[in-house]
Amino acid sequence: MGTAAACGANFSSDGVQGAGGASSAQAGGNQTTSAASGGGTSSTSTGTGGKEICGNAMDDDGNGQADCADAACKKVETCVPAIPEGWKPAYLYLGDAPPECGTLGTQVFDGGTDPSAPDASCGLCACSQVKCSSKVHFYKEQDFCMGGGVVDAIATNVSCDQAGFSVVSIKVEPPAPSCNASGGKASKPPITYTKLGRVCSVGGPVGSGCGNGQVCLPVTTSPFHGGCIQQETNTTCPTGYPSRVLLQSAQTDTRDCTQCICNQPDNSACANAVLQFFGDKMCANGGSTVTPSGNCLPMLNQKPVAYEMNTGSFVQLCGLKSGAMPTGSVQYAYDTVCCTN
Repeated sequence: MGTAAACGANFSSDGVQGAGGASSAQAGGNQTTSAASGGGTSSTSTGTGGKEICGNAMDDDGNGQADCADAACKKVETCVPAIPEGWKPAYLYLGDAPPECGTLGTQVFDGGTDPSAPDASCGLCACSQVKCSSKVHFYKEQDFCMGGGVVDAIATNVSCDQAGFSVVSIKVEPPAPSCNASGGKASKPPITYTKLGRVCSVGGPVGSGCGNGQVCLPVTTSPFHGGCIQQETNTTCPTGYPSRVLLQSAQTDTRDCTQCICNQPDNSACANAVLQFFGDKMCANGGSTVTPSGNCLPMLNQKPVAYEMNTGSFVQLCGLKSGAMPTGSVQYAYDTVCCTN
């Protein structure tokens, strides 16, 4: 939805101008001038000495004619069918580069016709090697995995973890295998329209001076199309306004990709894993090992620097179960514009 910026109503460039300035035209001894006055356009004729304000539904110059019926307003207003309830007079632009509403009125809708929003493009998925994780309980005070001074940790085969404390006894639970998925990043293509559209409200009130139930509205001001009404919904056009344009504007974009999913290994994938201690922080100089049986084992005050699960030289990779798939959609706001032609 466009940002509203209220202005006056400037309907013509040849002798009559709306709010924001004044202009004049000399012809045959009569002078017509216009200047901003509320929401309408004012015209003065030296023949009557009065001042007609076009578009305010009043006979300002006292000549018995108002707005569209007054000769002073012929260049800036025209008669159109009555505006049904729920509709508002408007200007419409359709093209490739919507201009600002400027002095025409307030910008009320920005969008386009026949929007196209392709599905998100999903990146490739990848699966990690099998990760073996064991819960480790380090006992720093008791030989039989009892009492205080317990340090609980998680040991894996994909990370080297630091220790740096003396261990009297230890209990390592059997490892659980798992796999991690990565990738599948979503990329949203831009939303495009067949034509870009902008709707500007008509400044000022609806004028009078028309017969047969018609109302007086400003004329077309290029590149905008006049003689139109609008309603911010998707609906049909009322009688008298046969030319319909449906504008749409993206409101909510939920286009995305589903998560990558990897096959999960069974327990046999970590059957040969052991907890290994190291004398360095990089887990390069291997030392003693502990079988992850869940039993309490003595450590005789060893002081390992680091530890990790060791699964041997064989690296088992997880298989991909399902790749990322596009999901979601774009929800639109609607604005129906109906014109007399």
